[in-house]
Amino acid sequence: MDYSFKEMIEISEILEEEPRIGKIDILQQKKTNKNNTKTKNDENEVDSENEDKNEKDEKSNQVGWSKKTFTKAPLIIPMVPLSSSYKYHHKDGMTVTEEKEKKTAKYINRAIRLSNNNFLSLEGLDMVCEKIIADPFKNLSWIDLSFNSLEEIHECILKFDNLKTLFLHANKISKVTEIDKLAKLPNLRSLTLHGNPLEEDKNYRFYVILMLPQLINLNFSGISKQERIGSKGCIVNNPHKYDKKKKNY
Repeated sequence: MDYSFKEMIEISEILEEEPRIGKIDILQQKKTNKNNTKTKNDENEVDSENEDKNEKDEKSNQVGWSKKTFTKAPLIIPMVPLSSSYKYHHKDGMTVTEEKEKKTAKYINRAIRLSNNNFLSLEGLDMVCEKIIADPFKNLSWIDLSFNSLEEIHECILKFDNLKTLFLHANKISKVTEIDKLAKLPNLRSLTLHGNPLEEDKNYRFYVILMLPQLINLNFSGISKQERIGSKGCIVNNPHKYDKKKKNY
């Protein structure tokens, strides 16, 4: 599913956009069609009842038919906005309006592209994916969040247990310790971080390799045995030493 170059700022805006590609969940689509058919059948039943009632009224107005006089309150038809978000039907001779629920189709996908937007935070990504993707925490294995304005890695990303590839390059992540959160993703194999401010730290690659031993590729480059050994020698006792604040005496 491709949501790149949509100029979105908040994750919730994804629900208002249509993806460029994506296979719709057939089971979900069948349920939607079934519900629509049921609604149409209910409306047809109401229409048929109204037709029978109108036919009886016509007969009662014909000569020779007995008439009864009833005292009724004046018929008031409510004013409703002419909008596609409302549906109309008749019940007991009255016009009834009901607001339509906006239904989002679910897609079966293993990858989602959210690059080249203006996202400031990932908060809510898990909830949004649940609404647009069938079983996202099981199916999603590839997420592209490159070329955004992310300053931190929100913990909602940890719900995607089967995530294997995560692109975070060209963002605004400055603290190398943000990478610690990704250690809880056991299946993560490929990660990109180049183009972030943390790249200015000459040892940041060793730090990432040490903290994420499950990685195979970092910044589109394979991790060698020498780098793994070097990371242990470079980051000695305190892997979080880059996050310490300098004390002024």
